[in-house]
Amino acid sequence: MTPAYTAAAVLAETAEHHEEGGMVWWAATLATFGAIAALAVILTLMTLWERKRHPHAHH
Repeated sequence: MTPAYTAAAVLAETAEHHEEGGMVWWAATLATFGAIAALAVILTLMTLWERKRHPHAHH
C-alpha cells in the first residue's frame, strides 16, 4: 500500500466515524485555501522576479 492510499483510507475512516464531518470539512477547506494562497504567492514572486530580470519587457 502506498502512503497516499493509506492516508486516503485513514481520512475516509475518520469521515465515516465522525458523521458530522465538521473537522474533516474544515481541514479540507483550509488545505484547499492554503494551496491556492501558496500558488498565488509563488506566481507573484515569479512575476516580480521576471520583471527585475527584464525591466524593459512588455507583457
